[in-house]
Amino acid sequence: MGLSGQITDLRLEVPQPDASPLRILDLPHLDFEAGSVIGISGPSGSGKTSLLHCLAGLMRPTSGAILWNDQDIAALSATDCDLWRREHVGLVFQDFQLIPELSVLENIALPQFFSQWRLTETQKNSLHKQGQQLGLNNLYQRASSLSRGEQQRVAVARSLWHHPALILADEPTASLDRAHADKVMQALLEHASQHRTTLIVASHDPAVLDLMDRVIALDSGRMTQGQPLS
Repeated sequence: MGLSGQITDLRLEVPQPDASPLRILDLPHLDFEAGSVIGISGPSGSGKTSLLHCLAGLMRPTSGAILWNDQDIAALSATDCDLWRREHVGLVFQDFQLIPELSVLENIALPQFFSQWRLTETQKNSLHKQGQQLGLNNLYQRASSLSRGEQQRVAVARSLWHHPALILADEPTASLDRAHADKVMQALLEHASQHRTTLIVASHDPAVLDLMDRVIALDSGRMTQGQPLS
């Protein structure tokens, strides 16, 4: 079951020496329906990544509320927010954040190791099936030897691993050719449909944004569009 979300009077500002604070985000109101598939578009520097980081609780806004199922994560302590995110959120970062010394399998299942050290045979079979879906055929290869495109697919697989209620993906197809980009989006959309996961994707790719139920366009941290696509 996906999370329903709401942003109210969200502002994110960065202090500037000898100047007024730089406003990164200024969003009076946004709603995210549980199980919805939402795109975030906009030029570089428009606030897409900052918005995803706020929605994940990785950045604390200057003011405002970020509610997921009525839980205001902006009001949580750092420790409580970490626990909330581990339980509910799957993340795809632009820089992937893989551990080079670990294998593909170990990187995908990394969240599992916070609660148990060994994988069951059922979990291993699930990992191999998920790897094949994303074109990752050697799960025992070290992450340090992967291409950027392979690393990106590992990051996507990891975001799906524990069937999170919310997936936040930052440019999940940026390093992929069209065929692999289509595989990644198919995996994300199938997971969202099967588990009624709330999926929010920041992307420059028109082909990706065309797959969304709704696209939120940002410019200089402000929303310029948010209507359902026709």
